[in-house]
Amino acid sequence: MGAFPRRYGSLWLYVIIIIIIVITTAGRAVWGSNVCTSRGASTCKQCLAVHPSCAWCVQEDFGHGIVSSSRCDLKRNLEASGCAASSIESPHSKLQVMEDRPLSSKAAGATQDVTQIRPQRLHVTLRPDDAKRFVVKVRQVEDYPVDLYYLMDLSYSMNDDLFRLRTLGRGLAEAMNRTTSNLRMGFGAFVDKPLSPYMYISPQEAVNNPCFSINTTCLPQFGYKHVLSLTEEVARFTEEVKKQMVSRNRDAPEGGFDAIIQAAACTVSSHSRSSPTGANHPQVLITHSRSSPTGANHPQPLITHSRSSPTAANHPQVLITHSRSSPTAANHPQVLITHSRSSPTAANHPQVLITHSRSSPTAANHPQVLITHSRSSPTAANRPLITFSGRSV
Repeated sequence: MGAFPRRYGSLWLYVIIIIIIVITTAGRAVWGSNVCTSRGASTCKQCLAVHPSCAWCVQEDFGHGIVSSSRCDLKRNLEASGCAASSIESPHSKLQVMEDRPLSSKAAGATQDVTQIRPQRLHVTLRPDDAKRFVVKVRQVEDYPVDLYYLMDLSYSMNDDLFRLRTLGRGLAEAMNRTTSNLRMGFGAFVDKPLSPYMYISPQEAVNNPCFSINTTCLPQFGYKHVLSLTEEVARFTEEVKKQMVSRNRDAPEGGFDAIIQAAACTVSSHSRSSPTGANHPQVLITHSRSSPTGANHPQPLITHSRSSPTAANHPQVLITHSRSSPTAANHPQVLITHSRSSPTAANHPQVLITHSRSSPTAANHPQVLITHSRSSPTAANRPLITFSGRSV
């Protein structure tokens, strides 16, 4: 009985030793290979595309008399196999800085001379699957020109809020003037596509007056119209906004994105500064949504930047919304204007909050406007905080 376990244990010992030998042999076979020889590349182009460390030997007599040799291998292996260094093709990726002007601190002089990104020009030559790292520094200069385009939804559901929105332009201009002294404002409006099924086509009177069925008068439906080119005269901007009247379309959605694209593309009509570094070009989109049939209007503005230039640093976003907790509750408009930058060295991030609150249905409106700048870096620029508040009775 005692001999069997000893013989059994010896058998298992032999099995374990054999397994270790097999694993070691297989491991050496795997570890001895490299990615360059494992793909079977037959041309220089194929070889250099395998991995950035691979090289190709163009020597005509390379491999003669050698049983296993590959022209595609690591450079050191090719040299060890007898390939002359002058016959080895192994290009390296290169990064060259072509233009590297220092960053500007303030928008003084011509805007094309302002530098907000560094370096300005690079020349990069890369092998397939290779990478080169470089550092990009971005700084939004102080007092940089801003061309602000105001894009308003004039559908009938905005009628109740049109009066408030008429007063928003001046407040927005005052807020932006604290950020830049070179501000221009333009204005456009939109409803929806003037064709069926988006518009009223029956009766005939509804074509020229979409509000015919509700016994009132409003503008004929339109898709997008450019009202005021960019101007430094805020009073003229406010005057044009006050002239606006609502129209009416059939369904709840409006053609806001069509209007955004047209306003962004029509730089000639809006008189935007032609240089890509001439100014920031935010768009303010004011529209609405309804969360329920009994809920109040919820206008929502969006400010967006579209810039083809890498110096288009600021990405302001503006949200203007109304919320109502119940059908009898008062309007609670909220306006948020914010800038976001991915870089910790990014420029000012102005945030504007305009809100109305009512503690009860009979309470007075309590508009609040918060304008703030924030910077993630301790060395960032000034962070002005401006607060406006008011009460209407």
